Amino acid sequence: MLRRGRFGEWRAFGRRWTSTSEAAAPRKVPIELIKQLRSESGCTVIHAKLALTESDGDLCKAREVLREKFQAQFTKRQNSASSEGMVMAKISQDMRKAALLKLSCETDFVARTDKFLGIIKSACDRVLEKPYSPEELGAACHEEIRDAVGTLGEAIRVDDLLRIEAEPSSSVLSSYVHNTVQPGIGRIGVVVALDSSKVVDDAKRERLKEFGKHVAMQIAAMSPTYVSADDISAETKRAHTEERTLFLRESGREKKEAEAEALRDTLNWIEDSTLLEQQFIMEDQGHDKVKGAIDALTNELESVIRVKEFRRFAI
Repeated sequence: MLRRGRFGEWRAFGRRWTSTSEAAAPRKVPIELIKQLRSESGCTVIHAKLALTESDGDLCKAREVLREKFQAQFTKRQNSASSEGMVMAKISQDMRKAALLKLSCETDFVARTDKFLGIIKSACDRVLEKPYSPEELGAACHEEIRDAVGTLGEAIRVDDLLRIEAEPSSSVLSSYVHNTVQPGIGRIGVVVALDSSKVVDDAKRERLKEFGKHVAMQIAAMSPTYVSADDISAETKRAHTEERTLFLRESGREKKEAEAEALRDTLNWIEDSTLLEQQFIMEDQGHDKVKGAIDALTNELESVIRVKEFRRFAI
């Protein structure tokens, strides 16, 4: 027979009945286990405690619980917009390889966390070791990214990457990173490869590295698309001129006037879009354009210097 007690609880033969939830109340999780799981996974104290509670204090089962929860969070965040992140540029110690990597997330706060920065460092080292596509690198770093997504609660993905190989005897690799948060990591990253027509000794290599950094700073600031005008196809130039002509005609300009102005606009666009035609930002070097600075360096080193390749990534 059940009767209510003094405080409204159900009693049977003088003993209080407990609810199912009360009967299944979890035992206290040792703080040492919480610290260990948190140290291993990088998760929060709450996540560690919940995982250990769910696994009844079994550390191995708790790790599996975390992996499942992180994977669920990773899947959930896959299609989230990722407009923030970091760029990393790194050159190998033997100067034969350069890597440029763009890793994205959802907020600047997460991009500055140790976990996120740790992922971009290890991923960049992988790119230096061997070639990857962004998809392949994302797969190779899946566990790191999955656990970070589960802990930080934001989508993290490899957006773009570049790997350049060079022959140190005649080529020099340089890099520059703008708005750095740690060495080699920031909001804008550039890698440049310079070629020399003659073998480069140590003194010339240092001079080329210095000049290469100046060129990389130019690219970071002015964002060119091509090395020279020769890299722009005739079709692209013609399409740009035709588009401008059409726009000017629709604005009321006469045909000849529109065509002449469109041609001038195309020439200005070529100058802005090509590295060699841009005004050199290092004004103290005494050269109006980048190509003038390269010509002067060619005379100084008595070797034809050219920009072989460059890439610029930005957040």
